[in-house]
Amino acid sequence: MHPSIAQLVRETLYPQLQDASSVETYPGVVGMKRRLFWLNHGHPEARTNQQQDVITSHHNDFEVRLTAALVSHLVRQGVYKSGEIAVLTPYLGQLRKITDCLSASYEILLNDRDVDDLQREGAGAETTAPASPFPSTKSTLLRAIRIATVDNFQGEEAKVVVISLVRSNANRNCGFLKTANRINVLLSRAQHGMYIIGNAETSRHVPMWADVLAILQRSGNFGNELELSCPRHADTSIRVRTPDDFLRLSPEGGCGLICGQRLGCGHRCIIKCHSQVLHAAVKCDKPCMRSKDGCNHVCPLLCGTPCHEKCQEIVSNVEVVLPCGHVANELPCWQYQDPASVLCGVAVKKFCQVCAAPEVKAAQVDFVTFEQYHEIDLDDDPCIFPSCGHFITVGSMDGIMEIGDHYVRDVNGAFVGLKGSSEPFSYKELKVCPTCRGPLRNIPRYGRIVRRALLDESTKKFITWSNLEYVPLVENLIVEQERLTQLYHSPPLASEHRDLTIEGSPDHQIKTISSRTPLWGRYVETVRLRERIKLYLSRVSKEEQPFQRVRNMVETHRRRRGTGKSFEFDDSTLQTRSFVRANALLIRCDLLILFDFVEQRLNARYRPMRGDLILDLSKNREACGALITHANQTKNPKEEAEGHVFYAQFAALELLGAVIKVQYDSPLREQGMTHVELADTLCKDHPNQLLIVSKEVDHVRKMLHNVAFYAPVSSDEMRAVLDAMKTEFSGTGHWYRCVNGHPFTIGECGMPMQLACCPQCNAPIGGTQHEAVEGVTHAADLEEEFDALSI
Repeated sequence: MHPSIAQLVRETLYPQLQDASSVETYPGVVGMKRRLFWLNHGHPEARTNQQQDVITSHHNDFEVRLTAALVSHLVRQGVYKSGEIAVLTPYLGQLRKITDCLSASYEILLNDRDVDDLQREGAGAETTAPASPFPSTKSTLLRAIRIATVDNFQGEEAKVVVISLVRSNANRNCGFLKTANRINVLLSRAQHGMYIIGNAETSRHVPMWADVLAILQRSGNFGNELELSCPRHADTSIRVRTPDDFLRLSPEGGCGLICGQRLGCGHRCIIKCHSQVLHAAVKCDKPCMRSKDGCNHVCPLLCGTPCHEKCQEIVSNVEVVLPCGHVANELPCWQYQDPASVLCGVAVKKFCQVCAAPEVKAAQVDFVTFEQYHEIDLDDDPCIFPSCGHFITVGSMDGIMEIGDHYVRDVNGAFVGLKGSSEPFSYKELKVCPTCRGPLRNIPRYGRIVRRALLDESTKKFITWSNLEYVPLVENLIVEQERLTQLYHSPPLASEHRDLTIEGSPDHQIKTISSRTPLWGRYVETVRLRERIKLYLSRVSKEEQPFQRVRNMVETHRRRRGTGKSFEFDDSTLQTRSFVRANALLIRCDLLILFDFVEQRLNARYRPMRGDLILDLSKNREACGALITHANQTKNPKEEAEGHVFYAQFAALELLGAVIKVQYDSPLREQGMTHVELADTLCKDHPNQLLIVSKEVDHVRKMLHNVAFYAPVSSDEMRAVLDAMKTEFSGTGHWYRCVNGHPFTIGECGMPMQLACCPQCNAPIGGTQHEAVEGVTHAADLEEEFDALSI
């Protein structure tokens, strides 16, 4: 640090402190008359809530605005790079307000310790920071500002440091900034310059502050006005004492006079004085004086606007013979000087069978008779012209597009209707130009066929993506279950001495656990995983699927046109399995948190003053009911059985809460047992598919019978199911489609060995002796999609 700054520490704490020779050559602070100054004021700090933490509660709105104004002035000089300006303050409350005020104009750099402190002390709470005195124009990271509390800035330095002391009161209470070590840290962070904003009378009674103030007053670095420096007019006096003074006296980082210096174009700058970096960005508004070679036209643009590369003035009433032989009567100046550059706008008959170019007439356009273009009777068999530039007869293209499979024709070959809705995934490939494989989307005749094939391709990608995103979420949930199980044997956490009610929506329950219990740190990673599952759930919803999006667009278009007729389509094209599975996974995650939380409370059951736990999980049971209904409607027996098990588990948890209150809810137990029996029936109907669910049925039956806590199904059992899913999705077996086009997979050898029903439409699937049932087809395209990805 510069010797004048080091003097504050040398004369108060470290008399043996010596300055290196290099610090004497440190430059002054650009835009400031002095490199060191205490700007004194008498504006009181905000009244605080005495129940708040002393470290976080104090703030001073006047100092927030004054600090922001001073920082903006320093940044406008265009000299200091990212992180070279730092703002220090003793209190988190002031740090939060300064950050909110400056973040509208600059990128803010906070160290990890301050970020953690803000989160721990509730930085998410709404705060109203004073508005910055300068317009909110977001800068880049090149103008990033470092903001920190004093304690968390130890060991760091910055070229320029602005300090907000915050405390200003009639009681002369300067807070915890009365110890020498903290004052030392505060005063020894600056290299080139340091500016202290605070009420001197609040701190003067502290011995070290008294010595510092004496040093500053002796050297003229103390006062009620801060003197700025104009980079253009050094003799102009600029004295500020309030935030508004910066905007009034130095709005652009200079003074109130006209800049007057020459711009790059040679004209004088006529705006208010500013820094050099702003001067280079000034746009001259004088008329452009530059001329173009070859003409006498005056440039119509302003001097600060880049000129056109070529003169754009229109030359009229001329006769210019173009290379093609046509005559142009009006041209831009640059084309008038170079007629060869003119693209003639006269239409020519490119595809005329008489006068077209030889290569056009010789093009083969009929893929059946192999006739060339000049041999075709266009009245009998016209041609189609895709955007790629090739052309082909309608008859040939109709055959390639298999148009007869999609439209009904009369005896004369005219289209009279559609052949019904095509089944999902019935398009084996996307039809393209037979010559270059270019797209055919711009041909209305085949628009329905092409777009349906594109929808099928999009749906295939949706299925592939949703399956591969699902597996890591299940795996992470297993990891979280294992982690919480291991934490169970650690010393119990202290319980709060009050009653606790867990109720409302699942999101509200998680928020309650996070905000009103000391167990929140236990579930941070689990809740992050829950948010990822919710995001996945939103992405696989009905509204996000390709067919549904198209349906919504068509329906919106119909309503805007006022046709009044609703557009409907076959819901079997929607892939609902991922959405049902995601719902089940989210409920399972909620159960994991609630099970573990209740278990921790039960461990503290006999502690004095533990407080009662009141559980109302009715919203969770409603979510289970919705899952059961949806899974039943979409023929997903595994998720339907899981919904019944989840319902019973939530009922069992409520009964555990009732036992804690010395109560008992018999109807709730009966409801839970009903769902257990329904889940058991589904497990017996689908023994291979629902093996893990059947084990969960046994667990929850014990909980309901004994009203006692039993651990959920083990992570090893869930991992076995996960391994089976990985095998399914990574393509070790083979993918097939039922008669209605719904995809399913066969593991092991990949060939059908047993009969089953499609989980979505209940059509027969599978087969015997490696022979598939009628209507089942091999889905090679889906296998290619999965082979291109990895888990």
